[in-house]
Amino acid sequence: MDTKTQILKRAVPLMLAVMFLSASPAYGKSFGGGHGKGDNLRHFSKADFIKELGLTDTQQAEIAQLRTESRRKMIETRMLLKDNRLNLKDVLRKYDSDRSEIDRITSEIKLLTAQLLDERVASILRLKEILNREQFEIFQEKVAAAREKRMGRREKGRRHEEMSPRRGEREDHKEPE
Repeated sequence: MDTKTQILKRAVPLMLAVMFLSASPAYGKSFGGGHGKGDNLRHFSKADFIKELGLTDTQQAEIAQLRTESRRKMIETRMLLKDNRLNLKDVLRKYDSDRSEIDRITSEIKLLTAQLLDERVASILRLKEILNREQFEIFQEKVAAAREKRMGRREKGRRHEEMSPRRGEREDHKEPE
């Protein structure tokens, strides 16, 4: 079996897993007051979160270190991924694009996507090692609540779009004949 086929056989399940895990984006992210992309629990204060989970000083330090290391790796990988996607876009815009160059770039994109998934899973598993079962269950509840709140905001936006008719859908608008 050639390497492309092997990569594809590994990449497809990984991409499906990425889509599955993207339904729970707050795992491994910050939980305190951040304003950056991905801070899904930002409406909880760090002090309240620590109090509700009953985190020890050691756990707080370990989580902070985990978050720092994980974010650093994720940022680096995302930058490489973005760069490769832009390169792919540039190559595909050329009429006489080189197939081997396209294959090389797409293989790199697949590997970087797999690295993101691996880092995300490793971060979740490490968090499970830091927290006890009860703390992790509370954390999951907070993540779910944050996701629901975020999805509620998205739904409000959709309802607004549904309420405003588009051109051609308004009663007073007639299509040109």
